[in-house]
Amino acid sequence: MADVKLNIDQWKKFAEAVAKSTDQKRIDEAKSNALRQMAAAYLRAAIKKTPKGLGGTVKIGGEKKRLKKVDKDKTWKAGEVDERYVSIGEGEKERVIHVNSEHMQRSWDAGKIEKTSRAHRIAITNSASYASFVNDGHRQTPGRFIPIIGKKLVNNFVEGKHITEIAQAYTESKAGGIIRRQTSELLKGLKNGGK
Repeated sequence: MADVKLNIDQWKKFAEAVAKSTDQKRIDEAKSNALRQMAAAYLRAAIKKTPKGLGGTVKIGGEKKRLKKVDKDKTWKAGEVDERYVSIGEGEKERVIHVNSEHMQRSWDAGKIEKTSRAHRIAITNSASYASFVNDGHRQTPGRFIPIIGKKLVNNFVEGKHITEIAQAYTESKAGGIIRRQTSELLKGLKNGGK
């Protein structure tokens, strides 16, 4: 009879790597990482599509007419208010204010990951009180004068920007690649002995 020796050390290492890689803690970590990356993709798309506040000059007091931007060369920072007197023609001067607000853009936030027995969830919200009106649209009264924008309202309904739908579609388009990357990292651990 032949003398046969089997070396099963590599099989043992492979079995240990499988046990480590299929550890529930590692799988949950991979799910959480994928969810964080999807939340980041959603936030990136939502912030990019969120309109900035009013840009330009607004007249305070006096005649009700729209003024042109005070200083075309100046770059306005978020939340910056520039108040000055500008010439409106024929020696008249008028007090104007320039406002640039990114309040709604800065109000996007991703919450903490909630883990249940069946799913991992993360809530993405916008805390600006008017965010739903910008997203979904809103009614208004035509002919009403709004001093902060310096003009009368024209339309009965202002169409929404549909920011959440756009961000959701963007996230869904990126989700497959994110999940594939997380799965391949989990399988690399299996290939490298569970490290």
